[in-house]
Amino acid sequence: MNEEYNCEFCDKQMTEEEHDFCDICGDCREENDEETEDDIVLLVSRVTKHKKYPFQEGDDYWTLKENIFIWSCWDDVSKEFHDENPGTEYYTDDEVLDIAKANGIKVL
Repeated sequence: MNEEYNCEFCDKQMTEEEHDFCDICGDCREENDEETEDDIVLLVSRVTKHKKYPFQEGDDYWTLKENIFIWSCWDDVSKEFHDENPGTEYYTDDEVLDIAKANGIKVL
C-alpha cells in the first residue's frame, strides 16, 4: 500500500522524505518565511517606536554596582542595556547626592 504525502498548506504531493522533514512543502515554507519576516519587522518597528525609556538622549544618570555609583550619559548603548536589563534601577544626580550623603557611598 502506497501512502500519499501532501503539503499541509497547499495539498501539493510530496515524497515521504520531504514530508518526514517537514509537512509543509518548500514553496509554502518560503512564502511563510517571507510573511513571517515581514510581520516580525513590522512588530519590532511598532514596539520600538512606542518604547518608553527613563531618560532622554544626553541625560546624565547613575546606576549602583557593589555600593559604588557609576555615572553614564543616556545614549543608544544605554537603551540596549535597559532593554536587556529592564529591572535596573537608575538614579538622577540629585538622588545620588542625597543617597551618598546619607550612607557614605563613594561617587565616582
